[in-house]
Amino acid sequence: MIVPPADEAILADMGPEAIRGEIASHYVAVFKLLETVTFLNGRECKYLQERDAARKRVKDIGLQLSELHAVFDDYKNKYALQQKLVMDLEVTEAKLAEVVQERDYLLTAV
Repeated sequence: MIVPPADEAILADMGPEAIRGEIASHYVAVFKLLETVTFLNGRECKYLQERDAARKRVKDIGLQLSELHAVFDDYKNKYALQQKLVMDLEVTEAKLAEVVQERDYLLTAV
């Protein structure tokens, strides 16, 4: 480390106690800066943990949504099949009623 000549002159004029005091004040400033950086890094780590937890929750909810979509599609297919069966049953019942009427008519005619 090179000390500029102007600073050398200032340091030469200062006594050992003054130099120690100056160094101590700089140490305090550096430690305060380190403390601030550590605090901010801790906050950032907490933020990153919260972000990761939120991402995991979003992924889990996405999987749940996919499962619900599959269940809903299955339900729609079953409902459509039931509707078709109900309509077929109504048509069959109508045909049966016609056959019964025709049978009754033929029985009364005999």
